[in-house]
Amino acid sequence: MKKILLFILIFLITGCTAQYNLTIDESSINEKVEVAIPRETISQDQLKPYLQLGNKVYPSDSNSAVYTSDLSEDNDNYYLTYEYSHSHEMFAQSMFVKKCYQTVKLNSTEETITLSTSDQFNCIKMEDGASLEKVDINITTKLKVQSHNADKVSGNTYTWNINENNYENKPINLEIKKPVSLEEVIKEAPNYQLMVIVLIVVLILSITFIIVKIKTKNNNKL
Repeated sequence: MKKILLFILIFLITGCTAQYNLTIDESSINEKVEVAIPRETISQDQLKPYLQLGNKVYPSDSNSAVYTSDLSEDNDNYYLTYEYSHSHEMFAQSMFVKKCYQTVKLNSTEETITLSTSDQFNCIKMEDGASLEKVDINITTKLKVQSHNADKVSGNTYTWNINENNYENKPINLEIKKPVSLEEVIKEAPNYQLMVIVLIVVLILSITFIIVKIKTKNNNKL
């Protein structure tokens, strides 16, 4: 637990921002967190140990996997990145999810994927007084989004912009429709039974026509 707390605190230095990225498909959710830390606030050597902390993906599970981590930089910032791919069933148990929202529900059925959270985002202002300036939550999916409350949409990416002014009322609500098979599309079509009967009749008539044609051709030869 101490390791997890140390990890959380390392990016709650004044001036830090974060990108929380989710990629959702039919069976999995890829979670990627990138924290930008101003170079003037800390040295690279001070950050390196946090790559080896072994931050558990699911803190309540003693046998939990750990996040894949990386450290990169540009002229202004160091970037700590943590990534893991979850099943739909386990996503809500993620360390980041449980830390930043009191309640997270992900319901995955044969037809839809529904994600919803409680109102307050808890990772802007922490109980110990530390804070982030802003967090962008980006959810990307190639599946059809039926409803959402995102602040911005760009292509297949839905973005929620969270900061000190709105974090107390920033729930995430997203409903995604899973693709259906061709068989299901046909079954859901109006007059499905009538369509099947018509197809069968057409097929029988076509076969009968071919047989009659062949017999007529053979008789002509005789």
